[in-house]
Amino acid sequence: MKSWKYAEKRIAEWYSDLGPDASRKSTAQRGQAVEDIEWGKFSIEVKTRRTVPGYLHEWMEQAAANAVTKTPVVHWHQDHQHTENDFVVMRAQDFRYFMSVLMALLEKT
Repeated sequence: MKSWKYAEKRIAEWYSDLGPDASRKSTAQRGQAVEDIEWGKFSIEVKTRRTVPGYLHEWMEQAAANAVTKTPVVHWHQDHQHTENDFVVMRAQDFRYFMSVLMALLEKT
C-alpha cells in the first residue's frame, strides 16, 4: 500500500475513534477530485511529507510554552492579506477532541 493511502486509512480510523465515523472518500472515487476524508461536517485533505518545516515546529513549541494550561494555536498570517484567509494550526489531537465535542453538541440540538 502506498504511504499516502496508508496515512489516509490510519487517519480516518483515528478520527473515528471519538466519533462520528470518518470515511475515506478517495477510495470510492479514484481519479476524481474528492475529499480524502469526510468527518461529520469536515472535509479533510490529508497531506504527507517526509518532514514538516522546522519553523512550524518552533511556532507550535512557542505557542505551547506560552499556553501553559490552555490549548496552543498558531495563527499563520500572510502579510497584506485578509485575516479571514489566514491559517489556524493546532495539534491534531486538540482539533479532534474539540471538534468531536462540538459535533456531539450539535447532534443534540
